[in-house]
Amino acid sequence: MSRFHRRNLVIAALVACGLPAQVGADASSQRLAEQIDVLWGSALGERPATPILLLWEMALDENRAAAILAAAGENARALADTLLLTLSLSEPLALRQIPTLHIVRDQSPAGIDAPPTWRDLRRVGLGLLERIALDESRGRDQRMRRELADARAKIERWTPSEVAGLVVLWQEWWTDRGDDPTLYLAQEAVPDISAWVDAYANPAARLADISLWQLMGRLHDDALRARIFVEALDAERNSFLLSECMEILASYPADFERRGLPEQHWNPTSGTLDGYGADRLRAIALEIATRCSSFLPNGVTEHERIRSCFSWWKSARLQARYYRDPLAAPDLSDYLEGWESPESEGGNSLARLLRRLYLEQEIRSTLLDRFGPRHHAIVSGLIEWLDFDFETARAHGFNFSYELEPIRPVPSQGGPRSVITLESVRAIVRQLLERTSETHLFFDGMEAEEQDALWQRWWEGVRRDPRWYRGEVPPSDGVRRLFEPERARMEGR
Repeated sequence: MSRFHRRNLVIAALVACGLPAQVGADASSQRLAEQIDVLWGSALGERPATPILLLWEMALDENRAAAILAAAGENARALADTLLLTLSLSEPLALRQIPTLHIVRDQSPAGIDAPPTWRDLRRVGLGLLERIALDESRGRDQRMRRELADARAKIERWTPSEVAGLVVLWQEWWTDRGDDPTLYLAQEAVPDISAWVDAYANPAARLADISLWQLMGRLHDDALRARIFVEALDAERNSFLLSECMEILASYPADFERRGLPEQHWNPTSGTLDGYGADRLRAIALEIATRCSSFLPNGVTEHERIRSCFSWWKSARLQARYYRDPLAAPDLSDYLEGWESPESEGGNSLARLLRRLYLEQEIRSTLLDRFGPRHHAIVSGLIEWLDFDFETARAHGFNFSYELEPIRPVPSQGGPRSVITLESVRAIVRQLLERTSETHLFFDGMEAEEQDALWQRWWEGVRRDPRWYRGEVPPSDGVRRLFEPERARMEGR
């Protein structure tokens, strides 16, 4: 439910109880009366108490409407917030405030004597809002006037839906301009998000209570405050929100439901959309992610932009600054530790390491660079893998088949299956050997088989060194013969 719908429900409830429609202190009510006085003047009779009653009077009498529009201008600009909230009411909510509104139904009587409809009140209200709200010194307001003129030129019949479309244009304008204090009756009504900004500027502040998830509902319901909040963020102070943004971008209606953000649905009683739109929630998260990092998503559709974000995240997720708790960043110890003992004694599996290095292409270079002298013990195992054929590798636990994961997670949808080639495995083995053996061989122009043979020749000279093994050095495969020069032999000797 949008900001307009939520606040209008409050307004409608107050009107039903006989209270003033304007929510606020007595000073705000007095200010509202003064603004309506400016428009109503002294020659039109008793002044209406609320903006919706003012619109009712304008819809009843064209001459009265013309007089009010003639008096409208900058002197009534403070009425813009309340007037736009009134125009944003759904027909059922407007009917609660003015029960005599004419509701057009099938087979209902028609004629010039029928009372005004909600469309009629909205139509005169849109003209009044244009007179009091737009400031010609603002570029956004000049663009709004052009957009309204273009939209009106395309209207053939002023149907309720076409009038509602103009209201949507005004709501979009309000998202850009609603932080102007001159558009409010009271200064306390001007949006203030300093508490939000302060709470989300410190990653450790109330860690158990604050996360971006707790704010998403309010950002969804109030596009103006969402825009101001996003603009207040920057990559230097708020980069820790990235991991939470990625969780939101990976979410779908069922995920939002579990987080207390039910899917948007039509409420026929109030004539409003209640709940939360998944696409809007993700759009907010994408805007925050863009502000809190140096990454700019590319693409036209939502899916393309989110895919590009996830593609970037595959490598960026290793950076601790993108997490509220830096220790929550992915821990690479599972890759780098556990190589002192043989696999039979609980040590890590080379087959598992090679497979993961192949699948983790985005962070492979980062992982490979972490291997070094402290991993000398896996060299003997890596040399063995250079000789493995397909069946031997499978016997040692290597699974060549894998499922391609979509860049953007999709619920209950698996990717196509693919196969890892043996040559790809050997290429990773050679990269590991360069780092763990601290040996730099010259492979310029060599084919893969020649590189493997060169590593084998290097191994023949160093294989008796115990540092290359995860356990005891295996016994020699035979007694090494001393060099014996050939001697000439004569027959008969």
